[in-house]
Amino acid sequence: MSDPAEQRAETLAAFREIAARVFAEQPHVRSLLLALGQYRDEDYQPEPVIHVRVVASVRDVPVWPHTCAWYETSSSGEACDHCGDVGAPEAAADAWTAYTREHRGDFDDFMEIFEPYAVARRGGPAGVVVDVVGKLQRGIAVAHEAGGGEVWQTPRARELFAEVIAAPDDDGPRAVLADHLLEARDPRGEAIALALAPHLDPAAAERRDDLVARNARAWIRPLGRVIPPGGARFARGFLAAADVYALDRDDAAAVAGAPAWGTVEAIRFLPGGLDFVDPAMTALRDVGIVRRGALEAIADAERPWRIERMHAMFEEAQTARWSSYGPSLELLARIATLPRLRFLALGFDAPDKPWLVEEAVPRLPAAPWWPHLRALALVLAVPSALANWREHHRRLGIPWLAIAHAGPHGEPAGWQVAFGPHDAVEITLAGWHARATLANLAALVSGLPAGLPLRLVSTPLRMFTHDDVATLADLARRPFLVG
Repeated sequence: MSDPAEQRAETLAAFREIAARVFAEQPHVRSLLLALGQYRDEDYQPEPVIHVRVVASVRDVPVWPHTCAWYETSSSGEACDHCGDVGAPEAAADAWTAYTREHRGDFDDFMEIFEPYAVARRGGPAGVVVDVVGKLQRGIAVAHEAGGGEVWQTPRARELFAEVIAAPDDDGPRAVLADHLLEARDPRGEAIALALAPHLDPAAAERRDDLVARNARAWIRPLGRVIPPGGARFARGFLAAADVYALDRDDAAAVAGAPAWGTVEAIRFLPGGLDFVDPAMTALRDVGIVRRGALEAIADAERPWRIERMHAMFEEAQTARWSSYGPSLELLARIATLPRLRFLALGFDAPDKPWLVEEAVPRLPAAPWWPHLRALALVLAVPSALANWREHHRRLGIPWLAIAHAGPHGEPAGWQVAFGPHDAVEITLAGWHARATLANLAALVSGLPAGLPLRLVSTPLRMFTHDDVATLADLARRPFLVG
């Protein structure tokens, strides 16, 4: 039996074949989306079952959530494997468990169980280009890997890697290390050289990707203890982004100070695991979701961080007489080691108490990093009271204040409404979400002044059309702009 990675590749290959057939038979179709979800019914399906949905669209990116014409009337110009001539590949449970969330009937809409994973578009030598857009949805503990010692086997290689870490934005030291490894006949030298090449033909790009795929677990040692398979992404020849799942403090301690952290620029902590930051993460630019322990480590660091984007989650502090986010916000506001922070997302654990968030946010302008902040996003379980947040934006004196819907793990998802300079209001899709419908967006903005221009901004997740503008204008009884 093939391993999970091979099974996922087989599913993607089948999806590519479906896309090629649909593109050939239906010239008006421009893209397809592959989504997967796990559902368990103890009465009828005691074992987890992976459900697959494929959506074909006349747009450059299919609309998600899909309105299935099998269940309700839809005029979106889209069809899925249920309501159209599309088809869907098979997906083995073992291969896709980590990329889905388990559901046991606790959803209002069947579409909620699905997570978009890949988008197919016309183009490329084979006529189909497939982009993987899905992320790990949960952490799965991995066996402690043997041979978890030093990756670099010679003092000279360790010395050159230290120079790579010391100059995170410079490709020069990386090229020098690549030359050294090539002379030593180490395959990583070829991988780094190919990754740094300004132009690669398809064969060379495939060779680069194959080298990384076959050697990634060895090249990230000892971080494989907290980075599950599929959670490591390389760029410019080195580990650059990671989905981290530390099951306990022993896991975190086992990778503390590891030199391999030195090239990691983005860290995403998977649900259910510990969040932590380490002084060895000298290149870190994007991190989340962090909580109090990690924030304390950031605050207590002996050197400034390179962090530009951060997502923090706060827990409500309670006593016998009061409750507040104040203590957590005060910790954040006193951090003096974030001179590069430009984007901050804040999540809160009490969705039924929005007034606590409104009380807490005004504490932030006293923070040392506040004058450099370009955008603050408040990630709320149920976004509401946009008119109030528009007034807060004016008082806070920050370029952009965004209100975003919280996804299943607390990350920004669904509709995001951002208030900017000169009464600008921009609406984007922060992340695919089952409730990100035009009807819900119309309801969300209903409390804003009627004459306030609302601009729909397209992203790779949602490309707005003039039909969307017309539909929203009819639903909300107000005009929208697109651009």
